[in-house]
Amino acid sequence: MSRISLDIRPTPGELLALVQAGHQVDFEQWSVGEMSGWIWASNPYGRDCCCVDVTAAGCESILRAVADDTHECEW
Repeated sequence: MSRISLDIRPTPGELLALVQAGHQVDFEQWSVGEMSGWIWASNPYGRDCCCVDVTAAGCESILRAVADDTHECEW
C-alpha cells in the first residue's frame, strides 16, 4: 500500500478511487485506507475510529466526519 498526502480534502469519488487503487490517503491529519474489504479511517490522534463499506457513500460518511470535526466523539 502506498501513501498519498493531499493538501485538500478529496471528493467521495476521488477518495474511493484512491483507496480502491491501493493507496493510503492522508489529509487534514486523518488517514484513510482499505483493509479486508472495508475502508477504515484513523483520526489525528492515530486512533482507528470508523470502518465503512468500500463505496462512495462510505467515503462520504468519512469526509462528513472530517468536515464536522467529530473525531473527538466516539462513533
